Amino acid sequence: MQAHGSTESYTSQGTTSVVEDAMKAAGYPALTKVDQGQSGEGWCAYSVTDPSDVLDLEYQRNAAASNDGTQITAKDFTAPMTPVAS
Repeated sequence: MQAHGSTESYTSQGTTSVVEDAMKAAGYPALTKVDQGQSGEGWCAYSVTDPSDVLDLEYQRNAAASNDGTQITAKDFTAPMTPVAS
């Protein structure tokens, strides 16, 4: 995640049932563990504790090969995020 021109690393600390339950009730099932060679889908929640006017979520996917030999190219993804006014 990049904010204020600096890069911060994020390590999952798991999720709480309150957040997971609220996401599920809103129609956004949480992303669960996906084993190597498998695919999955779901949503991730992020808590922004120091919002700025410009906030982007940056994800870097490394190149890889699947078990059947399919090549997955490296790709950078950027998703603009807008802080919610409180």
